[in-house]
Amino acid sequence: MPSALERLTEVLDFYKKKLSEDQLTELLIGIMDRGDSLGHSYGLGQIEPTLENLELGHRRIIEGHVKIIYRIDGEVVTIIDFFDSRMNPQKVKR
Repeated sequence: MPSALERLTEVLDFYKKKLSEDQLTELLIGIMDRGDSLGHSYGLGQIEPTLENLELGHRRIIEGHVKIIYRIDGEVVTIIDFFDSRMNPQKVKR
C-alpha cells in the first residue's frame, strides 16, 4: 500500500497536467493547511464510508477535489491517504 506522501505525489502529478505552477502551489498550500487543521480540531470532517468496515475511525476532509483521509489514535492524527474525489471510490479501499 502506498504511503500518504506517495499518494499526495500521485495526486499532484495528476494536477500538473491541468494547472499552472502557481495554481499547483496554491493547491498544495491549501492541502497542507487543511492537514494542519487536523491537529487543532479532532474529529473534523465526516466518517469515511469506504473504510468504515475497518472500524478504525477513518474520517475525511476535502480541499478542492482532494480528499484527505485520516484517523485519530489517542492524541495522534495520522493522514492515511490523499485521493482525488473524482476518481473511483473503490480505489480508496486498497
